[in-house]
Amino acid sequence: EGELMRMGEARRAIGWWLVGTARAMLTLARQHALDRVQFGKPVASFQAIRHKLSETLVAIEGAEATLSLPGDESPDLNAMLAKAAAGKAALTAAKHCQQVLAGIGFTDEHDLHIHVKRALVLDGLLGSSRELTRKAGAGLRARGSAPRLAHL
Repeated sequence: EGELMRMGEARRAIGWWLVGTARAMLTLARQHALDRVQFGKPVASFQAIRHKLSETLVAIEGAEATLSLPGDESPDLNAMLAKAAAGKAALTAAKHCQQVLAGIGFTDEHDLHIHVKRALVLDGLLGSSRELTRKAGAGLRARGSAPRLAHL
C-alpha cells in the first residue's frame, strides 16, 4: 500500500510540474499576442486567438482544481485522474500556444520549445494522460461504481 501512496504522490508532483509548464506556455503566447501587430491591431484582439488562449486557461484551471482535491476516499484514483488532467492541459497548452505563436514558436530562438519538450516528457512519466484515463475508466467499469471524488 505504501508503494501506491508514493506512486500517487509522484503523479501529483509531476502533475503540478505539468501545470507550471502549461502556465509558462500560456504566458509566452499571451505576451506574444499582445505584442504582435497584424492589420494594424494586436493579434490578441482577434477572436480565434482569444479562443485558443481561453481554452488553454480553462484546461489549466481544471487541472489545478483536480490536483487540489484531497483524495481521501480514493487516493490512487484521484492521483491518476489529476495527472491525466494536468497532462491533457499541458498538451492543450502546447498545441494552442504553438498556434498563437505561429512561426516563431517553432524556432530555437523562442523559449516555447523548451516547455513543449518538457510537457511531452512529463506527460509520459508514470503513465500518459491517455493511458491513465483508460486505466481509471477500466478500473471504474470493473468496480461497477464511481467513488465520490469531491464533496461539493
